Amino acid sequence: MVSRIIENTLVEEFKNKQLFTREELVRFFRQFEPGMTAGTLGWRIHSLRRKNIIKTVKRGVYTIAKTPAFDPVFSEELLPLFQRIAEKYGELRYCIWDTAWLNEFVLQRAGKPMLIIEIEKQAVAPLYYYLKENFPHELFIDPKGKEIAFYVALSEYPVIVRRLIARSPVEKGSESRMNVPIPALEKMLVDLFTERKLFYFFKRREVANIFESALKKYGVNYTRMFSYAARREKEQEIKAFMLHNFEYLVKEIIVDQAPPVPLIKRKWRKTK
Repeated sequence: MVSRIIENTLVEEFKNKQLFTREELVRFFRQFEPGMTAGTLGWRIHSLRRKNIIKTVKRGVYTIAKTPAFDPVFSEELLPLFQRIAEKYGELRYCIWDTAWLNEFVLQRAGKPMLIIEIEKQAVAPLYYYLKENFPHELFIDPKGKEIAFYVALSEYPVIVRRLIARSPVEKGSESRMNVPIPALEKMLVDLFTERKLFYFFKRREVANIFESALKKYGVNYTRMFSYAARREKEQEIKAFMLHNFEYLVKEIIVDQAPPVPLIKRKWRKTK
C-alpha cells in the first residue's frame, strides 16, 4: 500500500509535468524505499491507477489524473435497446453508443443522431431481426456506400447493427444502476477517423476538432488507442493526422513520427 503522505508528495512532484516515465517513478519511490524491487513498483503503480491518482498514457509513461473519465449521458432510446440485448445476448460481447455523445466536442451540433450496436459476428444477423420485430426504429445491418447515402442519411433516428471487431476497447457505462457496455473513447475516435462514409455528418475539420477537444478534456490511453487503430490498419494514418492537426498535444507521445502531410492529402479527401 502507498501511504497518503507519499501519494500527496507524488502528486506535488509530478503535477507540473505533462508526462513522466516508469524510471522516474522508480527514482521517486526509492527515496522512501531504497531496496524496492520491480515487482513492488508494479503493485505501487497498480494502486495509484486504481485510486485514479495517475493514468497510463502509453506503456511505461504516465500522467497525474487531472482529467475526468468520459461519462456520456444515455438517451431514452438507448436504454430500452440495451435491456433487450442484455436479456437475449447478455453472454456475448457487445457495445452500444449514440453519435450524439460526440456533440460535446464540436461547436455546432451534428445532424441527426445515430445509435450503433456492435456485437460478436455470429449474432449480428439474429440481433438485427430480433430488434426489427420488437422496436419501431429504422434498423440497418452493417450499411455501406449507397445504403448509407440513400437510406441511413434519410432516416430520422437510424439504428446500426454491425460486427464488433475483436479486442475492441469496451467499457461499462453506469446509468440507472445498470452497467451498459459502451465503446471506450479511444475506440469511438478511431472509428470516427476510419469510417468517413458512416459518419458523413462530421466534416473533416470537425473530426480534427473532436479529436483535439477529447484529448484535452479526458484521460486517453494512447497505447489502447493505437493498438485498436493497428487492428483497423489505421495506426500510422491516425498518428500522422494527429501530428498534422495538433502536434503540441501528442509530439511527446508519438515517437515514430511518420510524415503527416502526404497521408492526410491522400486519405482525407473532401466529403461531398
